[in-house]
Amino acid sequence: MHVETCGRGLSCRPLCIRQVLADMIEEATNEGDYAAAGQARRALRTRARACKGAPPTEARPPSLPVWQVLEIAMTDTLADADLEDVETTRHKVKDLVKLGELKWRYRVVEEGQNPRDEAIKVLDQAVHYVVTNIGKVLDQHGRQYTKLSIERAKEEQWADELGDCYQGLALARLIFNGSNRDEDETISKMLSDALKMRTISK
Repeated sequence: MHVETCGRGLSCRPLCIRQVLADMIEEATNEGDYAAAGQARRALRTRARACKGAPPTEARPPSLPVWQVLEIAMTDTLADADLEDVETTRHKVKDLVKLGELKWRYRVVEEGQNPRDEAIKVLDQAVHYVVTNIGKVLDQHGRQYTKLSIERAKEEQWADELGDCYQGLALARLIFNGSNRDEDETISKMLSDALKMRTISK
C-alpha cells in the first residue's frame, strides 16, 4: 500500500491513523474493558508537530480511555475520495458505531453533553457515510441511484453495520426519552429496520 509522507518521512495519511486507532480499539474490546487505555492523542499531536517541522517533545504517549481514542477517530472525517472506497468507509462506520454505543449505553460524554443527542449525532453520521458510499459506488458502476438500488445495496453490502446503527438510534431515544412519547413511531421503525438488517446479516 502506498503511503504519503511528509518531508520528515512521517506518514500523514488519515487511513494509517485510523488503522492504528482500530488496532487499539480491537485490543481494548477483546479485553472487555471500555475504560482500557489506548495510546493515541499525544502520539498524534507529536506526529502533527513533527509533520509541521516542530521537534517532537514526547517520546512516549500516555494512556487514554478508549472513548477518547474513538473521539479522535470521529474527528477524522472522510473526504469524498475516501467515501468512494467501500472498505475505508466500512472501517469508519464501525468506529462510529462503537463510539455511539459508548455514548448511549455507557453514557460516556463530555460534561454538559447529552448522551442521547451525542449518540444520535454519531450514528446519523455513520448512516450518512453508508448512503454516500452507496451512491458513489453505484455511480462508479454506471447504475441508477434509485430508492430500490439503495435499499438493495444496504441489504447486500451494509446489513451488519446498519443493523447496529439502527439499533443504537432506536435505543438512544428509547432509553433517554422517558415519558416523552413523541418519537415512539420513529423508535418502532428503527427497531424494525434493525431486526431486518440483523436477520439478513446472519
